[in-house]
Amino acid sequence: MRIIKMHGLGNSQTIVPDFDEQLEEKKELSYGKIAKALCNPNFGVGSDQIIILLPSEKADFRIRIFNKDGSEAEMCGNGIRCVARYLFDRDMVGRILSIETKAGIKELKISEGDDGMKIEVDMGRGEIVEDVKKVQGFEGTFVSVGNPHFVIFTEDASKEMALMAGPDLENADEFQPDKTNVEFATLRTKNEIETYVWERGAGLTLACGTGACATAFAAVKKGFVDSRVKINLLGGKIEVRISNNDEIKMVGPTEYIFRGDVHEISKIYHNVLQAGSDS
Repeated sequence: MRIIKMHGLGNSQTIVPDFDEQLEEKKELSYGKIAKALCNPNFGVGSDQIIILLPSEKADFRIRIFNKDGSEAEMCGNGIRCVARYLFDRDMVGRILSIETKAGIKELKISEGDDGMKIEVDMGRGEIVEDVKKVQGFEGTFVSVGNPHFVIFTEDASKEMALMAGPDLENADEFQPDKTNVEFATLRTKNEIETYVWERGAGLTLACGTGACATAFAAVKKGFVDSRVKINLLGGKIEVRISNNDEIKMVGPTEYIFRGDVHEISKIYHNVLQAGSDS
């Protein structure tokens, strides 16, 4: 089974091409179980998510995204940039391309600058689902950018806060049955926000593209920041732009980690189950 491991600002993605859409049948494992196996750092390759790369009748390609716990995500901002670069580097797409996701078709643009390749993603329109929502002692804004985010603005945002409060907020009754991503954000300037993300199904991650977009969108709609803002994440910075009609565009880098072949994915999954590491 061919895989390509990449990352966007430390948010690691394992891309698994399945162009004939036969992988589940051949391996006798669902995509979710393959994700649990590959994402495990001890028996697999270690990853925040896996991305299944598929053909599409509506766009250049289609992706399905699975978190390390096997759950499926609608969209991944860092992941879709990684896929775009992989396809471009293999001459499978041009500098302007489209990728179908569960959150709709996303248009992407690839450019080269002095600091390397940058990929812009048209994320679509953001939506404030609840401007003020109180959950477990936290007050935040519930935002949709194709997937759900609970954005909390606080002067005390930190990695420790995300680790402590993120798990319970993700699984809070108020966000069932789909759960939610959680962002803890501190405003630094009118165009810079420090953000820590507890990602649904993946835990604390070094970067989250949709989380950066949700944070920027909520901050812009509240008048906290300008329409062009840098989101400082544990793994680096993502630039987000919000238009007057609520369209969101995100720009960020990607890097390769390795390419290779995985043998006996069923054995890897069995090892994960035996060790009780799939929870």
